[in-house]
Amino acid sequence: MKALPAMQALLLDVADFDLEIARGQQEVSRLLKGEHIALLRDELAVVNEQFLALRNSEENLQQEIRKVSGDLDSVEKRIAHDQVLLNASTSSKDIDGIEHELRSLRQRKSDLEDTELGLLEQLDSVRAARLDAEDNKAKASAALNDQESSVEALLVKARSSLSLSQQQRATKVALLPAELSAVYERLASRGVAAARLTARDCGACRIALTAAAYDDVVATPADEIATCPNCQAILIRQ
Repeated sequence: MKALPAMQALLLDVADFDLEIARGQQEVSRLLKGEHIALLRDELAVVNEQFLALRNSEENLQQEIRKVSGDLDSVEKRIAHDQVLLNASTSSKDIDGIEHELRSLRQRKSDLEDTELGLLEQLDSVRAARLDAEDNKAKASAALNDQESSVEALLVKARSSLSLSQQQRATKVALLPAELSAVYERLASRGVAAARLTARDCGACRIALTAAAYDDVVATPADEIATCPNCQAILIRQ
């Protein structure tokens, strides 16, 4: 197929743009997958679950403490009431009964106080853990927001660069004869369509031509295209 050397050389520019476009498409695809963002989202979900569990535990402990405190208040009032009865009583039988009940109430009060103290200690521990989890949640959320913003900026840049490369490629292709452009596009659909011949090496497949194949390529007139016998890419001999 006939093609002026200048048109053949132009194919190298188009091939370079094809490589840039392929890299740009891969970069856009990588950014859209957002694998690092997915990891940060998973991390945020984990710390958020921990935070919610600790907050629920804290609320449950507070509820238990309120109940114990209420029971303790009732016992203290009952003790105060029985103490008044004891002080006013003159019957030994009544006194024995009241004193027995007071002993039971005081034991109940002691048990409730121990329970309340234990719950308060648990509450302090859970509250500290919840505050740590809340801090971790805030940090994970900030990291995710920062990464999303960064990826969005990189995506805008990558898409802009890809669009520019595609426009510049179209400008170069428009300069090619229709027949040569069609041959190039057909080859490009399978791989690298055009590359420079350096010594005996094909720049597309990186395989050295045999001596006979190299002689055939060199013998091909300058205004005709020569192709690599290994990958069929158009070889630019300039």
